[in-house]
Amino acid sequence: MAQQSAYKGNPIQDYVTVAERIEKFYERYPEGRIVTHIIEHDAERGFILMRAEVYRHPDDAQPSASGHAYEYRDAGYVQKTSYIEVGECVPMDTEILTIQGWKQYEELAIGELVASYDIGNDEMVWVPVQRKSYFENQALVRLFNPKGFEVFCTPNHTWAIEYRVKQERKCYLYRKLKMTRELKTVDSIIGSAPMYSGFLKTTPRDAALMGWAITDGWFQRQSPRQFRIGLGQSKANEIEMIRSLLTKVEHKEFAYEAHTRTFPSGKTYNCLPSIRWQLSAQSSRALLAAFNITHENQLPSVVPQLSFEARASMLEAMMLGDGTKEGKFGTKNRPWVMDVFSMLCALQGHVALKRRMSSTGEVPIQTLKRTHRIWASSLQQEEAGRADVWCPTVEHGTWVARFSNGVTVLTGNTSAVGRALALCGFEVKRGIASREEMEKQTRMAQPVRQPEREKVSAPAPKAGEPPAATAKVEKPVTPEKTAAAEKSSTEGLKEEILNLLETVRPQDRRAQRQLLVELTGKQTREELTYQEALQLIVKLKEESRKTPVEDDPLM
Repeated sequence: MAQQSAYKGNPIQDYVTVAERIEKFYERYPEGRIVTHIIEHDAERGFILMRAEVYRHPDDAQPSASGHAYEYRDAGYVQKTSYIEVGECVPMDTEILTIQGWKQYEELAIGELVASYDIGNDEMVWVPVQRKSYFENQALVRLFNPKGFEVFCTPNHTWAIEYRVKQERKCYLYRKLKMTRELKTVDSIIGSAPMYSGFLKTTPRDAALMGWAITDGWFQRQSPRQFRIGLGQSKANEIEMIRSLLTKVEHKEFAYEAHTRTFPSGKTYNCLPSIRWQLSAQSSRALLAAFNITHENQLPSVVPQLSFEARASMLEAMMLGDGTKEGKFGTKNRPWVMDVFSMLCALQGHVALKRRMSSTGEVPIQTLKRTHRIWASSLQQEEAGRADVWCPTVEHGTWVARFSNGVTVLTGNTSAVGRALALCGFEVKRGIASREEMEKQTRMAQPVRQPEREKVSAPAPKAGEPPAATAKVEKPVTPEKTAAAEKSSTEGLKEEILNLLETVRPQDRRAQRQLLVELTGKQTREELTYQEALQLIVKLKEESRKTPVEDDPLM
């Protein structure tokens, strides 16, 4: 009985995880490599035989060590769902979000910083890639709903999920990783979470200006020395917003009368009177310098390094420029703007749904999902043939993927390498070669309250250079008050506040309203300014860490 209690408290206390051993291996042999192969897989019998090869040096013709592992699906409780611990992957054309933007399998380097979901703190963090795996001719399933969520993955690919359990008049929140084929109707896939860390010192004002420039603006280069950024707008509210952003920026303003315009669709419309602004050459170059870039098409490589507030301001400006109230966004003149949009969605806690083309077939359009959860009850699964697949291995077991159809969502990574590392001297304690099945059993629901981590400011990186993987960054502090701080809270922020209130005061509207008043002094979310909404989200995140989370009673 005592042994069972000790196991429940910390089942892998003496276990050195495969991830740790991989990290130690690459520290000692930075040019080494680990290769895995599926030797035999009989899905009907539920049998899998795999081989792992470890090479210490790049010119090694033969592996320094190799290890074989086999499992039967009916050999035990864990094997029923995890007898094949490889192939938890996605198609080869799926991209991963790194500190330098979207990258494919071939472009991704070991040790590169990627966005990963910290399941305990319910937020994104930057972590280094420990390994990347490739498997040929794997079975795929299509996971989709009628609202624009559609992904392709292997049947045992994992997702971060969240669900609630009521016990003795208390509601407990649980988060863990779960395979695609094990999803239940009570589960909700955690599609995204906010990334609070940032490395660039770009201000929210500059970020908002750039958001307007890449949507309702233009970049003129008549000569290397004649560079200008221009903005245009015809809506009264948006005109005042842009004017407030330009109060301390050298520029010229021009007014244009109402006119008619024929669009590419062939339709002609009466256009409202409009205002256009042209930034001076010095101000135009200064705006690019604020992002550590020399050309606007370099934005996708630096946007992930912006602060939380700067990314929020930029995304809001882009939605006001080329978006709709329903969350749809599209642009055709600069294809890389869609890259910026999808990574901003992922880093601000949103899911970007399936890309489609406009009625004219010229403009790609994506929808920003207001909530960052996808209910499993609305999802359907079907077989989708076979294809080559890949997956990275990162610290928290999760990463941000962008599928070929544009869907941007948080997803799980691959596991399973151990025996070959053990033969090379990187074994677990007590001489055990592999206990990954114990990791499969470990409850992923962690207490929401975590020890406060040491906060160290990270220096701003040079242009095009990502920060060091070991750098710890502090969560954003309240920026200086700007004109943008007085804007009304966006629908996306209101929705996120509602979700957080439900998390900390579940199913108790009166308690939620009381907490809102205590933290802001406002009676409703509609009364909050944009800056107040951002501050409230940070406070609610801190409050949610006090929510009781215990061992999963259903496992």
